[in-house]
Parts: sequence; C-alpha cells; structure tokens
Amino acid sequence: MKQLVHAFVTSRLDYCNDIPRKCVLSQLQQVENVPARLVLDLQSHDHMKLALFELHWLPVHFRIESKLCLLMHSATV
Repeated sequence: MKQLVHAFVTSRLDYCNDIPRKCVLSQLQQVENVPARLVLDLQSHDHMKLALFELHWLPVHFRIESKLCLLMHSATV
C-alpha cells in the first residue's frame, strides 16, 4: 500500500511543481501530507516532518530543488 501511494502521489507532485510559487507550494505540501497521514495512520495534530522522514519522502520544496539539480547535472554532462 505504501509503495502504491508513494508512486501515485510523487508522480502527481512532480507533474504539478513546475510553477514554484509559495501558495502553490503550500497546497502541494498539503497534497503530500494527506497520504502520509493515511499510510502512517496519524492524527491531524501529529508533526509531518518526522512522518515524511520515516517514509523517506522529501518535502515539496526539496523535491523541486533536487529535480532541478538533477536536470542541470544531466544537461551539463
């Protein structure tokens, strides 16, 4: 279940993160947090940073940075 949710959510996040504005980033982070709560059976008041760390999921702004760095690295090689 965890791998299926991860594959679906990350593919949608990678598709939607081409315009990194603050309002969009917060909405995308919420989209990532909801399945993490579902997979780990967390309550709404639980801290999401630790949950994302446990699932080995990067927060959205770090996903965008790593995606851009990988793209630039592959363009220069």
